Amino acid sequence: MNTYRFRRLPLAAQLLVIFALADSHASIAATTWTVNSCSNANTGAGNTGTLRYALTNAVSGDTVDMTQLVCSTISLAVRPQGPCRRLTW
Repeated sequence: MNTYRFRRLPLAAQLLVIFALADSHASIAATTWTVNSCSNANTGAGNTGTLRYALTNAVSGDTVDMTQLVCSTISLAVRPQGPCRRLTW
């Protein structure tokens, strides 16, 4: 009976390590999307582009940075696609 108990203990320790690493990895994976254009288009490359591009590609936990913009208004003609229904401002 003791042998069975010792076999479960390493598995529990391994699961604890896996969950600890998974949680810390989630915070590292956040992306900052930089908006550098006042255009209504869905254009960009990498993590930089229009507001529509950033909203289409951002996922939960990401940041959309609009501090480099020179315009004060961006008019989106059509509602952006993607997971942007729940935005935090």
